[in-house]
Amino acid sequence: MVRLEEKLQAGARIFEYQPTMIHAKTMIVDGVWVVVGSTNLDSRSFGLEQDFETDLKQSRQISYDEWKRRSIVEKIGEWFGWLLINEA
Repeated sequence: MVRLEEKLQAGARIFEYQPTMIHAKTMIVDGVWVVVGSTNLDSRSFGLEQDFETDLKQSRQISYDEWKRRSIVEKIGEWFGWLLINEA
């Protein structure tokens, strides 16, 4: 399970897309390596940085302090999600 607290404390920058939900897990490392949902390294993956930058303009960054102040409803939802994942 991804632990956002650890990632944020380590310096990762996490953004939340605002217009709607995107189910893709996208990562760009130093503008060189691109991973979308898996470790597919093909020509399409390397053309995604521009699309990512466009989506990033419609996103907001979540800081560690903001994440720590999330509502009790969000924390309970995360806890139930954690239970479901660990029961599978």
